[in-house]
Order: sequence, then structure tokens, then C-alpha cells
Amino acid sequence: MTECQRHNAILNLLPRQEQISVADVIAVFNISPTTPLHDINKPNEIGKLRQARNGAEAT
Repeated sequence: MTECQRHNAILNLLPRQEQISVADVIAVFNISPTTPLHDINKPNEIGKLRQARNGAEAT
């Protein structure tokens, strides 16, 4: 799965959960612990989600 695909998948999960943790992202996508930080930070920079403590929230 590419970075862009993970970003879109995270954004698709947020409306259902309202918040997703870094641990959830690691478990769902089976990725290393540092990858979710990048996957949450980039959409946060463009306003698609809001970075929260230990995860992200829907905007």
C-alpha cells in the first residue's frame, strides 16, 4: 500500500470512529511504529484531519 493510499484509508476510517490512534493505524496497516506519524502529519498539514495526542481526529 502506498503512502497516499494509507492517507485515504485513514481519512475513510475517521468519520466512523471520529478518532484513530497511532496504535490503531499500526495494527490496521501492519506498518512500523514511525510510519503512522508521517501518515497523520501530512493530512494534518493540509487540513484533512486534526492531529491529536497519540493519533488523529476528524475535522
